[in-house]
Amino acid sequence: MNPRIGSTVLIPILLFAVTALPVVQADYTVHVVDTPITNRSIVAGKPLPDVCKPGRVLTVSACRGEYEPASFVVVTDQPLKGVEIEVGALKGSQGTLDADAVDVRIVWHWVAGSRIGDLHPARNVLVKNDSMLMVKPMPTEEYPARSIIVAPNGLRDATQLQPVDIDDLKQFWITVQVPREAKSGSYRAGLKIKPQNAPPAELTLNLEVYPFELLAPMMENSIYYPVTLVAEGSPDWRTGKWVNTAWITPKQYLLELENMVAHGLTNPNIYTGVQWDAEGAMDFDNFEKVLALREQAGIGPGVPLYAMSNVAEPISKKLSVDEKKQRVEDVRMIMDWARQRGYPDLYWAGMDEASGSRLVGERDSFQAVLDGGGKTWVACSAGFYNLVSDVLSLPVVMCNPNNVPLDRLQESLSLDHPRMLPLDDHEGRARAKARLIAEYEQMVSVIPLEKSGYRAVLDSTHRRGNRVFAYAFPWTSAPVPETHRRTHGLALWQMGFDGSMNWAYTHIKGSPGPGAIRQGGYGYVIRTEDGVLDKLRWEGFREGVDDVRYLTTLIDVLGRVAGTYGKEPLVAETLKWLTELNVRKADLNATRLEMARRIIALRELGGHVKPLIEIDPRKLKGAPANEEWDIQFSGDGLPDSEIWKGHPNSMKFHIDLPPGFLLAVGNPGGEFHRPVSGCTKATGWTVEWGMKAETLHQLPAPLDLVSFRDDTNAVALRYTKTSVTLKDHLPDSGATLDLKLDEYHLYRLVRQPGSDTVELYIDNRPEPALAFAPAACELPHCNVNNINRVQWGNSVFQARWNFFRYHKGATIPRN
Repeated sequence: MNPRIGSTVLIPILLFAVTALPVVQADYTVHVVDTPITNRSIVAGKPLPDVCKPGRVLTVSACRGEYEPASFVVVTDQPLKGVEIEVGALKGSQGTLDADAVDVRIVWHWVAGSRIGDLHPARNVLVKNDSMLMVKPMPTEEYPARSIIVAPNGLRDATQLQPVDIDDLKQFWITVQVPREAKSGSYRAGLKIKPQNAPPAELTLNLEVYPFELLAPMMENSIYYPVTLVAEGSPDWRTGKWVNTAWITPKQYLLELENMVAHGLTNPNIYTGVQWDAEGAMDFDNFEKVLALREQAGIGPGVPLYAMSNVAEPISKKLSVDEKKQRVEDVRMIMDWARQRGYPDLYWAGMDEASGSRLVGERDSFQAVLDGGGKTWVACSAGFYNLVSDVLSLPVVMCNPNNVPLDRLQESLSLDHPRMLPLDDHEGRARAKARLIAEYEQMVSVIPLEKSGYRAVLDSTHRRGNRVFAYAFPWTSAPVPETHRRTHGLALWQMGFDGSMNWAYTHIKGSPGPGAIRQGGYGYVIRTEDGVLDKLRWEGFREGVDDVRYLTTLIDVLGRVAGTYGKEPLVAETLKWLTELNVRKADLNATRLEMARRIIALRELGGHVKPLIEIDPRKLKGAPANEEWDIQFSGDGLPDSEIWKGHPNSMKFHIDLPPGFLLAVGNPGGEFHRPVSGCTKATGWTVEWGMKAETLHQLPAPLDLVSFRDDTNAVALRYTKTSVTLKDHLPDSGATLDLKLDEYHLYRLVRQPGSDTVELYIDNRPEPALAFAPAACELPHCNVNNINRVQWGNSVFQARWNFFRYHKGATIPRN
């Protein structure tokens, strides 16, 4: 029996023969990791931490579309050969979920030098092939524990989970992705551990699908993403093109963006912008390519763009009158382009981490960006406020009250002894190490802002109408998954931040070399030739985002019931519970469960329930008879991805609420589009949709919700909280109608063949509500890539869509 597992119940092992393997007798046990997102180390040769509990049942609770982890550890006395993990289908009274709803990976770990008990964890990454990576010792006199990671057969993981040999222990990681169409209720799947040289062990995976939908998080999640997009087949990061930024191809770029979206990070910053070409003209080409890939991954349009290396990039210099004027004009031109592309807010990056006179020196540049209609952002300390708060739109504030570089603390802790002291100074080394441990523990805890200068800075910035993001909270180099969950989740809310932009998805330096992986301790992932490997801290980040989604949903439901059911004790009790929640010390799993319990209980009061959309039958009577549509979406399920592009996910759209309607939930980044053929000015065309706004207060600014571009003109319907405007591509164009948008309406855009005018009919009334003659759309606003195109359903506008369809030829409502 393995001495570290004490009195745990062992799986009985029988003697039997296996082809090509000797007869063995081995004891192995299974331990459930409760909770899987932990700062505790689970490594070979060390006692299991208290989060590992003997058991055979894994339990997961989640909402539709949510990812949720579970984990177990296999511990053995004798080597286990060729261990396979077999997972059955999740079945319940409501049906059977797709087989790919459960993903299993191996936790591959390495330890850089010594650890502080189990408080300073091993580095962990999720793989499907345990043999993909290896640790190669590279000791030096100064660093006897030094090692590097090598990939003997290349940086490419397997597509399916591979059998693994277990000499001591092995941790396995399960991720359940609840399908969007799953019905609420309980599901169960069998899971089998199958060694080649020992009997199998059976586990049970229980899944509870909650009876409510998660809203998008109230905070925005961004990150530094230092990459340069290069064409397929070009030299890239694999051939040494990785010094400041990693050169990656469109295929790799898209894979990484999709990985971010799957982890709740919906708007990374952009290491490119509008450039000057050789002739001195603005070049939008590379920026366009980046935006197209982001949109393909489900990021935008509609989201803010945090760009670097833009024309008119801020500099620390007093500008002349002419220099200011030119910068303002340049910014205005770029902003016109950005708004036409569907991005109302474009942020110019200041000089990274500038402070004092360097930051003050950027005031003229910042003001020029603001005067041109843009916005500004930069990573900085809390001292920015007294220097540039009136011209800095988005400070990304370093969360480090003692100005102690966390990465250096980690480096020191990872060695066998603190640096800078003689080897024989044992007492001095012990004191230094204790001090480093204390500093490290403080840095990976939630900052008590009330006792620091941060509180006044955040509150004052909010009064200016600006947002504040958190930075280095902690760095992505910190191998503490639970801390990343806490700080990038509920702590952001309780501390008053509006989001985070950490350093970094991957680091700025790396040189794969001959099999060595030198991607640095920074980064949530390890880049591979066909995607990325997720580190456990990245899984912790996703759980933090989901914590905020539960919180956002709870606050929304609480607000809905407060008016009608305000006297119910549960309402006041829930508000009290929220205000007394101590995120610094709370058990995050217990907090999540309590939020879910309260959401369900508040929903039972009834105040959150909205009635089915009532469609006035009189609105249907005027519809043209026998109308045939070229392309249409009926409202049942999600639009067919073969017809409508846009990559929607559950953070942007929900289905069948009520049946036959598609709900845009208010999270930016989702929309549907497709090319249009045959619908020209000469032939005329008709577009129709049925829609009802849900939560108008969430609409941040006027929004072009539907656009239709034929071969000559760009036409859009712009929505505000109280009106609709029929317009073209020019910023201030259009005809406007006041309209009650939280009622169901039928909208019909019609262009008669050869007509210069486009008409909007509402609710099948025979007379047009608006008529407008759009201006001709020419370069740079219209080009071969964006004419003959229809787009609708921007998910930032929370609305229920009944249908959307179009055909060539003009048909108007009947009298």
